[in-house]
Amino acid sequence: MTRYAELHCHTNYSFLDGASHPHQLVEVAAELGYTALGICDHDGFRGVVRTHVAAREVGLPIVYGTELGMPREDTMPSESPIPGPGPVILPKDADRPRRGRIHRMHGSKPVDRPITDHLVVYAADPAGYAQLSRFVTRGQFRGRKDAPDYAYEDLGEASHRGGLYALTGCHQGAVPRAAGSGDIDGAVGAASRLREVFPGRLYVELTHHGLPEDDLRNDVLAEVARRL
Repeated sequence: MTRYAELHCHTNYSFLDGASHPHQLVEVAAELGYTALGICDHDGFRGVVRTHVAAREVGLPIVYGTELGMPREDTMPSESPIPGPGPVILPKDADRPRRGRIHRMHGSKPVDRPITDHLVVYAADPAGYAQLSRFVTRGQFRGRKDAPDYAYEDLGEASHRGGLYALTGCHQGAVPRAAGSGDIDGAVGAASRLREVFPGRLYVELTHHGLPEDDLRNDVLAEVARRL
């Protein structure tokens, strides 16, 4: 039987992305004979405890990490909305007090989120987990809810202390995004910059979900890996 470990898995703690409870993922991974399971919920470690408890019961090794939303070089944060094509006509009851359950719980909040490059980072040991946790905490404090403010300088400092590995991420990562458009040079450039942050510990991630664009992206990513 071919040895396989899933290294890009979100629990339902990654809202609107992951769908399964941690114990469900662990049980299925064990049934399928996976050698390990990598949990990388977005911008934090919310599913770690329940994953650990479930994995301990079945003896499945878990790799702990997170998928970070790193700042893009080609975008700048903006506090003002993008101008629309014309005046907005509000409904007659637009100024009516909102009394719904969601509003009572959370109030009125902006729903826009910054455009980021996804990057998967895993801890190799407890020291690496501590470094990664410290980095995520710093970004969460510096940003706002659902929009942490990470810095590559901070990530580099955490990485160079050891114990961290990185995957180039899903199609929303800097490297796969360039690869998806056939831009080999752009993908190599993005991967080279990440390699400076994770020297000797960066891995090009290939995923295939049966979509037409997956073949092109993976072909380019394979070439990127050969050039690094």
